[in-house]
Amino acid sequence: MPETTFSIKGHNDNKIRIEPNSIRAEGGPEYPRLIILATFDLKPVRGNNSGEEVHFVILNTRCSLFLHDHRFKVADTTTNIGDRKINCATNMSRNIEFSFDHQRMKAIEAKRSNNAKVKLAFEFFLGLYEQNNLADFQSATAEIAFEIPKSHWVETILPALGLGQYFIVEIPYGQKVIQEAWDYLEKAEKSFWAWDSKSVYANCRELGTLLDKSIKEKLGINRFAVGLLWSKAYEKFNDLASLDLHLEDLRKSSRYSPEEIKISKADAEHLLLRSKCLIKYAEELMRN
Repeated sequence: MPETTFSIKGHNDNKIRIEPNSIRAEGGPEYPRLIILATFDLKPVRGNNSGEEVHFVILNTRCSLFLHDHRFKVADTTTNIGDRKINCATNMSRNIEFSFDHQRMKAIEAKRSNNAKVKLAFEFFLGLYEQNNLADFQSATAEIAFEIPKSHWVETILPALGLGQYFIVEIPYGQKVIQEAWDYLEKAEKSFWAWDSKSVYANCRELGTLLDKSIKEKLGINRFAVGLLWSKAYEKFNDLASLDLHLEDLRKSSRYSPEEIKISKADAEHLLLRSKCLIKYAEELMRN
């Protein structure tokens, strides 16, 4: 279990421990939050001169969340560790809750190639006692780095943030040759997180149209890779991305029950995954 210490009056007797597999998330896409359970092992420190115990109280605690090897914090929060005087060995656990949004989730996912590597930076504001009276104030800091296992992150945390149950598919970003296509994909993903299915499908259609035009302008239509392979891939993709345009017509037909005819999040996830594959395929064709 990862742990660290923090110093009070030069003594490193107080510990913070984190169990990565206990980390959870709540709130779905509407109010996404990451909740990290931290355990504090606290005890009085010895005075520098007298050798007597110095009791203290944690008046306020600020905690910042960082990504591994990234100097900008992703989120921060204040939390109440407890306003009790620490006059004997004390163990307490507190939930540290961080609010997320789309951009923060994107930053974490962009950095995460396997396990989620994070760091917590604590800042404590302390009151020190002298003969049962608050006599001095002091700040203390501590940092603790740890990894959230990939399986726990993907199977437990992401679904609780409204991102669905995921299996891992590694699709390298490549060189982002067609930046406008990646921009459409970003808009589609934002729409998915806000659950605007029409915008998801519309942006994916624009993405496909742009890729098809770019491929044909650069390579022509008489090459095997374009005239047959690409054309078949794009045709199937376009049929999928155009589905939401035909929902009303399908409801008027007698082929399906009207209540069945709708777009689900699983459908949109499938389209987003196909969109990423199509961009990667198009960029590889244009490089060859």
